[in-house]
This record gives sequence, structure tokens and C-alpha cells, in this order.
Amino acid sequence: MGAGKRAIFLDLDGTIITTNFGEKPKPVFKGLPKWLDALRSKGISLFIVTSRSTEIQKDLIGAGIDPRIFTEIKSIREIEKQEFLGYCNNNWERLEGTGLKIGPGEEFILKAISIEKLMKKHNLKSSDVLMIGDEPTVDARAARLVGVQHGNVMDKYKDLPTREQAFVNRRREPEERYASKQPSKKAAKKEWRKTKAVRRFLG
Repeated sequence: MGAGKRAIFLDLDGTIITTNFGEKPKPVFKGLPKWLDALRSKGISLFIVTSRSTEIQKDLIGAGIDPRIFTEIKSIREIEKQEFLGYCNNNWERLEGTGLKIGPGEEFILKAISIEKLMKKHNLKSSDVLMIGDEPTVDARAARLVGVQHGNVMDKYKDLPTREQAFVNRRREPEERYASKQPSKKAAKKEWRKTKAVRRFLG
């Protein structure tokens, strides 16, 4: 890893906190708040990029996580339509390279735009950034599009749906041929801080 500033971009729901209807928000694994605080103490910048637009800070506090440990918290819902369309137009070759159909307001593109804007604002190099999320169809695609490392709360890519395996392997196949089967609960790696991607990034 280079000598530049390092940063970890995190999804919110299913990655940092779990929120079940009628229950108090809680961290996805025991010790997460202290671990995040320790990362910040080591000089690693922490960001949240989420599809959620409401009660973000409230639920973080409810889960015992201080929102102030994050350099910035961004909702992809802040991206305007014209910005989305401009990004698609300027990056069409990269988007086409995914081999996936692109629909209006595609969530992984909105997340990619948010990540790129934050990286530019905070002068972060792609080699010094790790994105962690629980939705491979959104988070893995966004990370790949931006060109940053990606760690999924899923243990291994072999546990991902066939559709996402194809994306990760850069295979071109018709969209309709992809399986829509979702990963089983057994494949979930709740304590993602122990995954290879995280350990490799932190050295």
C-alpha cells in the first residue's frame, strides 16, 4: 500500500447496522463501533455512501455508533438526474463493458458517482480506497466502475448470484441468461472485518 491517505467507504444497512421493524438498530457484529473508532485513530478516513436518505444519524446513534467518526455521510439520493445522465454519457464505454443492461436511476451508478465525488473532494487515490457493502449488485459494481478495491460482507464471490459472478469476471452474456438466485443466509459473513479483502487492505 502506498503512503497516501487511506479510506474505507461503507454502505449503511446490512454493513454497519441492522434495522428490523419495531426493533432498535444495532451493529452488524459485536465490537464494530470500537473497531471503526480504532481505524479512525490510525488515520483511516471513514465514509458512508448509502441509498437511504432519512434517519441515518439517528439510527447510527441508536446502534451505539458516533456519526462523527465518519468524514462524510452521503446519500446517493442527492445525485440529480442531469448529473446521472452526464456521468452515463461520459463513461458509456466503461458502463458498456459490464455487459449489463443499464436502466434509469441505476443504483450502482449513483453510488459510483457519490464515491468518485468524495474521492476527488478529499484527494484520495483509487489504490488507497476500499469499498465495503452487502449488495454485490450495487456495491461491487460501483467499486468496479470507480476502480477501487471491494470487500463484500459475503464470504466469497463463489457464493454470489451467477449474475454478479459474470460481472466480476468481466464476462459478456445476455442479461436474461443470468440467474436471479440470491445468496443463502449461510453465505453471509457478518463479521466482515475478518475477510481477506479487509485484512489485505489494512496490511
